[in-house]
Amino acid sequence: MFERANEFARDVTANVAEIERGKYPLLTPEQARVMPPGLQDIDQIFCAADCLAIHFQQRVMRTLRLAHTCVLLMGVAYVSYTDVSADRWLLFALLAVMMLATGVNYLARKGDWHRKYLDYRTLAKACACSSIGPPPA
Repeated sequence: MFERANEFARDVTANVAEIERGKYPLLTPEQARVMPPGLQDIDQIFCAADCLAIHFQQRVMRTLRLAHTCVLLMGVAYVSYTDVSADRWLLFALLAVMMLATGVNYLARKGDWHRKYLDYRTLAKACACSSIGPPPA
């Protein structure tokens, strides 16, 4: 738990400019001035978690698009090699696309992009719910 909290803090520190550009606060400036400091802190954490969730969601989506494109290109190269022309360059193209897909998958897994996207989205939702308060009974 502490490791994930530290990881969140490192990601916030590394993306301060992006968070400032893309934040959507829960509180208006007028509300923030009259709210207790605890709610202001929750609003800041929400902004950071929301921006980071969007950031990692975009990475995950780009990774998925690239992976699907690579699979399509591998299929085309394989079918072209077996059914159209047995040129060697098609095998090398197939291997190059496989290596590209493997490399991108390695980066995504090493960076834990999907887990971070889900964790930060959950944190943002929790902050949003805690600033609103409990639902009416």
